[in-house]
Amino acid sequence: AGYEGGIRRSKDRGESWQDLELPIEPNTPIYGLATHPMLPGLVAAGSRHGQIFISRDRGDWWVKSKREFSELRRGMAVLPN
Repeated sequence: AGYEGGIRRSKDRGESWQDLELPIEPNTPIYGLATHPMLPGLVAAGSRHGQIFISRDRGDWWVKSKREFSELRRGMAVLPN
């Protein structure tokens, strides 16, 4: 399962990668990423042990949600309000 987590991004179809800076170190590896075509730029990422990180600018800047879950195992979804 791993103990360290983070997010990497490629802007050139995988030729090169950059580590994205999260506001805190995730408590486990990131297990889920979610986007929605009606919310361009929004990315949600979730750690295995329930931390949620949100970016509204395609991953340049992230915030950690106050809400946490006990565990994320299957997947995530982003829905417009």
